[in-house]
Amino acid sequence: MGVQPVPRVQPAPGLQVYGIAADYRLFEDGLLTMQAQQTVIFNRPDTLYDRMFETILWANLKVGWMNQKVETNLNIAYNPEHGSGMTKASAYYVFTDSWKTGVTALSLDGPPQSLFGRYSRNDQVEMEAVYSW
Repeated sequence: MGVQPVPRVQPAPGLQVYGIAADYRLFEDGLLTMQAQQTVIFNRPDTLYDRMFETILWANLKVGWMNQKVETNLNIAYNPEHGSGMTKASAYYVFTDSWKTGVTALSLDGPPQSLFGRYSRNDQVEMEAVYSW
């Protein structure tokens, strides 16, 4: 009876996420949120991951108008390693505490292998009605 070698299964690559964020109230109904996030992939196979470090810089501006009857939101993200970015803008009219309706536009841009560029053919504009309880 001989000893059979057992194939070794490699675990998924290690993943660490680091970040920092800050909120700042610009005025009574305007809130600016900024965030920097870095993902570090340890023991990455070169065939699956282009870079060991991926950074995303986020900025979000949320503003309420007309006594909170109109909500606007502008969200921008940038990935400096690839030069890719995302912009999302929305505006809602609030009918009641439960109902609101609005329009949202999303734009993704960058090289095809970048974080946002790989989805750039999916830019969209949508209208929606939201019910919350």
